[in-house]
Amino acid sequence: MLALSSTRDLTNTYWELRYPLIGKSLPADHGYRLYGAMSRIVPMIHEQNGWRMATISGTPNGQGEIILTTYSRLRIRAKWEQIPLFLQLVQKLLKVDNHSLVLEPPEIHPICPCRTLKARLVVIKGFQEPEPFIGAVKYHLQKLGINSSKTYIPTNALGEPDRKVIKVHQHKVVGFSVVVPELNAIDSIALQIHGCGGKPKMGCGFFSPVSSLEQQEDDSDTEPKSGDT
Repeated sequence: MLALSSTRDLTNTYWELRYPLIGKSLPADHGYRLYGAMSRIVPMIHEQNGWRMATISGTPNGQGEIILTTYSRLRIRAKWEQIPLFLQLVQKLLKVDNHSLVLEPPEIHPICPCRTLKARLVVIKGFQEPEPFIGAVKYHLQKLGINSSKTYIPTNALGEPDRKVIKVHQHKVVGFSVVVPELNAIDSIALQIHGCGGKPKMGCGFFSPVSSLEQQEDDSDTEPKSGDT
């Protein structure tokens, strides 16, 4: 179990970098390829552990790509001593397949608690069906000392568990979106820092705060499936 004495212990250690972007578009599934592009520019990134990134949001164009907007950001959570390494990415040209991306100087934010967190994609090796998957998620969270009893997989527009896929090399890795509600401050910060599951450098297991309005909308449209609580 992870021993955490206070939120201050964590917020003084880990920070979130939010890079504005210069670019037009990216592949919708870009986590693995973006990580590769970053590592080619700064090879030490590949060797560093303990950091994670979120995939970049944008507007789907229906052709397997997203169009970047003024709100699109690359978000990286890392230890304070790792920040100079990631600052080496600023103003460098990243090639993600046939897409080009330049990172502008990031804003650096502390990790702040939020009662409800959501990850777009969590992957756990060997767990590709909803019921055993959510059981594995709860087990991982319990190992961090996080109360995960109400963790669930939200449903998609078809009312099915929100299954996601990331392509790594030529292999497809299956996972699900995950919501963890009713967190206390320490657990919320711990989950944002340590995440859950594999592929953290490719955008997986990255938990973000959910606003109260988003949570109300989610609760009205999405009920945990049988076996998800």
